[in-house]
Amino acid sequence: MFWAAGRYTVFDDEAFSALRYTLPPVEMVKALWHGDEPDPPLYYLIQSGWVRVFGIGPLGLRSLSIVLFLAGLVFVRRAGELWFNERTGRLAMLLCAIHPAHLFFGFAGRWYAAMFCAVAILLWQTGRLIASARTDVCHVGGTQSAPSSAGDESAALGRRSIQAPDSTHGPSAFFLWSLAAAVVCYVNYFGPVVVGFVWVAAILAARRRRGWLHAAVGAIVLYLPWFPPFWRQVTSFPQLGGSALDYAATLARSLAALLAGNLASARAWWVWAPLAVFGPALLALFAARRRRVLGLAAVACGCLLAGTLSRTMIDKYVMSFSAAAWLAVAAGLAPAEPPVKGLERYLRRVALIALCLAWLGCGVNLVTQRHWSSLRWLDPFPQAIADLAVGDLARVPPENTILPHPSARYYYARRRLASSETPDDLSRWRALAATDGPAPAARPATVSTLLDRMAADPPQRLILMETAGFSDDPDARALEARLSADYKVIEERTYLDDPDAELKNRLDPRYTHPAQRIRIRLWQGGN
Repeated sequence: MFWAAGRYTVFDDEAFSALRYTLPPVEMVKALWHGDEPDPPLYYLIQSGWVRVFGIGPLGLRSLSIVLFLAGLVFVRRAGELWFNERTGRLAMLLCAIHPAHLFFGFAGRWYAAMFCAVAILLWQTGRLIASARTDVCHVGGTQSAPSSAGDESAALGRRSIQAPDSTHGPSAFFLWSLAAAVVCYVNYFGPVVVGFVWVAAILAARRRRGWLHAAVGAIVLYLPWFPPFWRQVTSFPQLGGSALDYAATLARSLAALLAGNLASARAWWVWAPLAVFGPALLALFAARRRRVLGLAAVACGCLLAGTLSRTMIDKYVMSFSAAAWLAVAAGLAPAEPPVKGLERYLRRVALIALCLAWLGCGVNLVTQRHWSSLRWLDPFPQAIADLAVGDLARVPPENTILPHPSARYYYARRRLASSETPDDLSRWRALAATDGPAPAARPATVSTLLDRMAADPPQRLILMETAGFSDDPDARALEARLSADYKVIEERTYLDDPDAELKNRLDPRYTHPAQRIRIRLWQGGN
């Protein structure tokens, strides 16, 4: 992951959030409070300190996420052992470690890995309380009650392997649950949804409700200081309404990311064909083991449904509940204790083989760098920025160079500082990459600032970098209209063809997907 973090492109959300990480902490929290980004402050505060030590380069920006993701894997295993048994815990950790989405979003310089880790800790702490409550129920007068079914026997075997002391069910244990729940909420605004479903699943699984109401109240009290900005986001961010096609597109994108990350485009049949077998086989296993997997499966399905109905769940955000989802999958795929024969054993083998084939196909796509559903990781911004210093492009001053994309500005600022005496100066990097505040002489222009200048003093030559999403911006369309009327293109360079652009436009017409991911055009006045 450390190799990948240094190799793949810092994409738009990472580059945009990096402008927040480099603010003074108090100013950063104020910006988040007022909604500059739709996120709570916990991860930003930790990342702010991290980049001050390790720098704003790709590896420094992303290494915190790698550490948090690896820690999350440990807690996923422990949660699996507590909710089910040791085999399930090991399988859950393995599935999460090699999951195609986790391989990329797990190192992204955003809150995704922090949320994965926080939810894993919450599931672990929930498992401790459930195990303690079940131990109390199963031990009456010093004897253990017998399980009534094979599913109960499997769960009982798991419980005997993780006998929890009575102290794990006291007030301090419930306070730790409240603290873990509050941490989840302080990492992302989807956190309260995840916590709510986990809380309900815990009550159903623990077989007694003593202490859980206090745990919920404790989590709410701990989150109260940040409730005002949370409520503003709840009332403004969700895109309620829309056609059935809009909801279907949101659900499809989320399921695709939950199963294959960004490593399978709609044309990658060698991935989707095995997954089409895996899905029904897994559902059949869930039906056979419904008493075992119901709680965590309900958490995952509830989060997916909430994200779909609010139309806030996109590919990157599946890590907010993927730990619960794949823990439930592991419970469905893990060998039963004692072993069972017949249809369930056959379904388990079919599901495992199909999942292996699908993820092997993702591995082929990863190695060949083809058939990815999103090319954000491959966008050649470093090369495009380097080309701005070559030939006629190098003769255009920065104030006449329009770089609207956050990743372009990220790499531009990095390149400008690379040869300076202070290449890791965060304040100088932010001054060059930002679009607000005092502008140094070397800062590139934005679409809006150039439109303002063209009304009074239009430049003779200018450079415009167009990227994914450029044509969806009204200011960008206005600038293109002005340039087409008064200027002519004297040089053009394109980078990274997207062979699936036309298909993406049909499947998701809300956005324009360009045939080339990056296009640089040099415009000359006097058309």
